[in-house]
Amino acid sequence: MENKKLQNLPNTAGAYTFYDKKGRVLYIGKAVNLRSRVRSYFQKGSDLSVMKQVMVRLIADVKVQNTKNEARALILERMLIKKYKPPYNIMLKDDKNYLYLKIKEEDFPKVEFVRRPNFRQKARYFGPFPWSRPVKQVYRYFHKIFPLRSCSAMPKKPCLEYHMGRCLAPCVDGIPKEEYQKIINEVIDFFEGNEDKFIVAAEAKMKKASEQKNFEKAAYYRDQMRAMNKLKEIRLTSLQIQKRSEQEKIRKALVQIKLKLKLNKLPQRIEIYDISNIQGTFAVGSMVVFTNGQADKQEYRKFKIKTVSGINDVAMMKEVIMRRVKNKWPKPDLAIMDGGKGQLNAVKDIWEEYKVPVVALAKREEEIYMPNIKNPRKLTEDSEGYYLMQRMRDEAHRFAIAYHRKLRLKGI
Repeated sequence: MENKKLQNLPNTAGAYTFYDKKGRVLYIGKAVNLRSRVRSYFQKGSDLSVMKQVMVRLIADVKVQNTKNEARALILERMLIKKYKPPYNIMLKDDKNYLYLKIKEEDFPKVEFVRRPNFRQKARYFGPFPWSRPVKQVYRYFHKIFPLRSCSAMPKKPCLEYHMGRCLAPCVDGIPKEEYQKIINEVIDFFEGNEDKFIVAAEAKMKKASEQKNFEKAAYYRDQMRAMNKLKEIRLTSLQIQKRSEQEKIRKALVQIKLKLKLNKLPQRIEIYDISNIQGTFAVGSMVVFTNGQADKQEYRKFKIKTVSGINDVAMMKEVIMRRVKNKWPKPDLAIMDGGKGQLNAVKDIWEEYKVPVVALAKREEEIYMPNIKNPRKLTEDSEGYYLMQRMRDEAHRFAIAYHRKLRLKGI
């Protein structure tokens, strides 16, 4: 957004509309003071939710409409939202506005939409879908094409749905379980992202019906194709938003780590080390790398302990780090040792000579030990930085154990 445009906004009440670079409406809001409200989105340090931060990155333009007062601004806002149905006005409401497609694990599952998924249940979920109308529309078409049961509990005799040709009556063995499952698999195929083959099939049916002068049927397949295309757009948008949201979380986590550990810069490359052995046998060390908060598996390295015998994890860690710094691999912005003061003290001089900040992360209390600081520090347990450090440490542990087991099995 151009700063000049933000400065020229009026100090009056009204409604504002954000657009992306393709001119699509993103969000519509109201304000008592349009200039103050709109500029607040772009000010540094603004306390915006993750979703709003994602939205702001997409904003390319803003248009405003003045009103006499806030009440009229509210009416105008509602009218514009109803007209354009901006995605972020829907997404920024609470979770009750999101729909999930649910396919429960049972002999003859039904396809249903739920707003509060229970992920502990044995069921497949697809979503979330921020717009309910096109999703339900597609489901209605699916119900006509794929005659699946819609009842909460299967009756003892065929219901009206069966007599209308919209159900194959699995309740009275109207269809074998295997055949019913094939239909369910097609529904899953659609919602897993293979929409194109269904859209192509609907288009072919539409053309055929049109050639046969069956215009009612052609219109039916045309509407079906449009609904499927809309659902595809919704699914891709949802994935894009989730991806951006995840990127924002990672960025926030790295900032928190930088501040907590008093680093000079954001740690783009972080190396994490762990030791694995059983009573000193088949001892190995692992080095995993996270680049910009993401596991960078091509950079992982493993070490078979060569110079240390017996139970001595501290000495093993020192051996691993001494061997690591002799290699011309990219220099990390932060090195994390799995362990406590012992591991940190064993390697801090090596890392200091290499000019790399180093800390140790203890498993039991998730405490962070830093050189020349007596008491350990802790990240806030509900912070993104806490979860990222935990995830990195766990990945180093997993990688070390996997190599240790491989050597042990080979030895056996």
